[in-house]
Amino acid sequence: MTLLAWVMAPAAAALLALLLWRGGLRGRLLLDAFAIGATLGAAVAVALAPFALRANPLHFSPQTLAFLFAGLPEEGVKMIGVAAFLRAHYLARDRREIVYAAGALSLGFAALENIFYLANAGSGWAALAVVRALTAMPFHVCEGLAGGFVVASLRPGAPGVVAAVAGWLGLATIHGVYDFAVFAGAPGAVPPAAFQQAVAALGLDLGTTLRGLLAGAQGAAALVAIAAVAALRNAPVVASPTGRLARWARGRTIGWLLGGPLAAAALVAGLGGLFASVVLESADAILGVALYAVMPLALGVMFVVAAPPSGSLSRRWRRGFAGVGLVAALALGLAAMVWAPVQWRDLTALRLEARGARFAASGDYDHAIEAYSQALATAPDRIATLSQRAAAYAAAKSYPAALADLDAALRRAPDNVGLWAQRANVNRQRNDPAACVADYDAALKLKPGDAELLASRGQARLEAGDAKAAYDDLAAASRVAPDNAVVRRIFAVWDVDAGDLDAALRDLNARLHADPFDSTAAFQRGRVWLYKGEPAQALADFARADTDPAFLYPALWRFLARVQQGQDGTKELADRLARAPDKWPAPVAQMLLGKLSFDATRARAANDGERCEADFYFALSQLKTASADESAARLRQAVKECPTGFIEYEGAKAELRRLGR
Repeated sequence: MTLLAWVMAPAAAALLALLLWRGGLRGRLLLDAFAIGATLGAAVAVALAPFALRANPLHFSPQTLAFLFAGLPEEGVKMIGVAAFLRAHYLARDRREIVYAAGALSLGFAALENIFYLANAGSGWAALAVVRALTAMPFHVCEGLAGGFVVASLRPGAPGVVAAVAGWLGLATIHGVYDFAVFAGAPGAVPPAAFQQAVAALGLDLGTTLRGLLAGAQGAAALVAIAAVAALRNAPVVASPTGRLARWARGRTIGWLLGGPLAAAALVAGLGGLFASVVLESADAILGVALYAVMPLALGVMFVVAAPPSGSLSRRWRRGFAGVGLVAALALGLAAMVWAPVQWRDLTALRLEARGARFAASGDYDHAIEAYSQALATAPDRIATLSQRAAAYAAAKSYPAALADLDAALRRAPDNVGLWAQRANVNRQRNDPAACVADYDAALKLKPGDAELLASRGQARLEAGDAKAAYDDLAAASRVAPDNAVVRRIFAVWDVDAGDLDAALRDLNARLHADPFDSTAAFQRGRVWLYKGEPAQALADFARADTDPAFLYPALWRFLARVQQGQDGTKELADRLARAPDKWPAPVAQMLLGKLSFDATRARAANDGERCEADFYFALSQLKTASADESAARLRQAVKECPTGFIEYEGAKAELRRLGR
């Protein structure tokens, strides 16, 4: 990836510069405009640095960052730069040169912005450089060409002011939509509630919607840039190119030679994405390809459209280059035809994986495992499928089968940290904290100092009874990433185990301040409020956490909070139960509603973990009516039966502490 970044980023900049030069921009003006753009980019970076360095949901919303700190100021500064510096530049003699110089100014602006982003990207700089070379850099140039056309076409007086403001707002809106999709998809970002509600009402996935917005914004920028370039097609070039090489490079034939393969490659990629999206029964594939295909397609079109009327070659040379272009296009088509059958197996496996994921999301793990097994029969070496089937087995509590899949995956990829972490989680679920710690040890050898791995190992050590080693891991994780969601949540688990509920609340308050939509932290904080004897506070958090129809546990805890507060929560729980899958813990909800006896509920439990849950929820539901000794006995039984990683184990210990037992 590093080598690709060193090649891709300069190549993208060179291709964009070649496009501007082909359009009639002289080299000196191109360099001057590039320098002006970089200077303006530096000025914007310095002005917005205090905000940009704090650009996270804790301080600013994605829409504020996208429109107020990115779209409006950046497009405004670029258009002002074109008006102030390029319209008066001694080399800019006509509208064509102003427009293409505006593109060079935007290229300089994007180059400076790239430096700022890559300097703050850490170890992921190479991947970011490749992504921005294919997306953000040509996006900026497209916006610059359109903005330059607006500025170069301005008429004096009020009409010119209106046109300038309208152009600025239009380009800023496109830019804002593009950056909103980027910022809203960042880890920990909180998109507007109205936006999330609209996405849910349309039945879309948030990630799919954001990718669609990115592709749409790129497409809009590409269209306005192509329109601007097309409007200049027949405009005369004041300074005709001199020399045979310059005339050849500016000619229409070389435009087809450069633009044809670019456009053909983008179209082949787009058709491949469309084909994959149909096979996978999902829009994600076509949108994912569109993100990287829109701008190459636009550049390919502009290389053809941008050719000035001068500089054409002789008929023989035109035919020769047309033949080369045709051969290149045919080669791309043949490559796609050869590639498609080779990829068919993986596409079939991906389709079955997607089907399995839909079953798993709805809680139908039997059908999910069947779909993943069919995918593995098609492509037995796919590590991703083994991992997903292992997750489905673990959710169905078939832990030996889950471990077998993960062991098979680790034999193929022993350096995969994610597989070791997943194996640790399965061992945690099967109540084997020693094996869980060993798995995290293996993961940390591959990725030393990772905050989430350290915190997770700390939790496993806590469950194994080694509180001191657990604290050491959590303290080390907190030093590395004090605001990390996993670190804060697990530190709160340690606080509860130590009996410091106020410290647990501080950790969870900080987490929910950073991300109010963290339903896991809300559920955890609600439990802590209940341990403190504050059911009113707990109710609000349990309501925030109850977002997944297949996950019934927050509703069970909300019912317990109602009981502690002396309220009737039966209707609320009955309504929630009607929307939940008819499987465990549904019998527990029926027991709390009085539709199933305690003994009948325990009889439906399939293992010690489920029996412990029946004991725990029954004990807490009877706290108001049973004697302290009886409640304590039931809670001790829950502690005895519960796996140490269960929230019911944590809750039973906390309640015993609150009862003084």
